[in-house]
Amino acid sequence: MRLQQLVNLVLVFAERNPGLCCVLTGDALMGENEALRKRASQFFERLETQIRQILKEGELRQGLRPRTSANRGADFVLVYLEGRIQRFVRSSFSRKPSTDFEESWGLVAEGVWG
Repeated sequence: MRLQQLVNLVLVFAERNPGLCCVLTGDALMGENEALRKRASQFFERLETQIRQILKEGELRQGLRPRTSANRGADFVLVYLEGRIQRFVRSSFSRKPSTDFEESWGLVAEGVWG
């Protein structure tokens, strides 16, 4: 539940901040300062760390057993997030990242927990 809320929050935030999505996906970083690229990369690294922590806490506190390790589960969720944000940018902001979230989250959750 907590992971689902985090992912939904990131997608809605991305939807409301399309310019930032261009920065995060590197679309707006062509020829930009290397420090800005690193900051965008750090965002996703920190997000992955948070996702991994949520998966580990779910195992310990709620007995949720992921299909794979917390590292791989976090990678899987992050790929989903990055893909939704990238598609939003690529579609010139017409394909909203949070569209059909409940349905697509069911597929992600199945991939993580089986």
